[in-house]
Amino acid sequence: MKKSTKIVIIVVVAVLIFMALVVGGIIGLISLLNKEKDSITADQFKEIMEQKSYEIVDAKYQVLQYNFVDQVYLAMDGSYSYQLEFYQMSDEAMATSFYNTCVANFDNTKGSSSMNSSISGKNYSKYTLEANGKYSVVSKINNTILYVNVDSQYKDTVKDIIDEIGY
Repeated sequence: MKKSTKIVIIVVVAVLIFMALVVGGIIGLISLLNKEKDSITADQFKEIMEQKSYEIVDAKYQVLQYNFVDQVYLAMDGSYSYQLEFYQMSDEAMATSFYNTCVANFDNTKGSSSMNSSISGKNYSKYTLEANGKYSVVSKINNTILYVNVDSQYKDTVKDIIDEIGY
């Protein structure tokens, strides 16, 4: 076989491998964007956090004027140093509006040195910001919201909880 024929075969194989990787990546991205996450209810959040020895406060009384908020629980650590807030909204549209407001509020706190990330899928959105000594997260799945705005020293603990409950 001639040297030029070998080169053509190698180039064709390389192009085919590259095309397979691109197609695979596109399929993977599409499936990721169409993936759905399972939400938990406010009562499940309460139960999980009680099992972790957090003090739970039913904060519905703080938002009685907003009929689109069905339930609100605050989970406070034992030293009252930080809290995680869980909202169950009347529907997904209200949750999306609340999520967008939280993201805008977080963005307004950005300084010159900040790091943020955002991801969205079929039924979920998550925004994370680290700025000015704070670790902030708002995560929406269906009609539920997890809201966190804590000092950066609690970041790892809070991240573990967020991962555990799937938000």
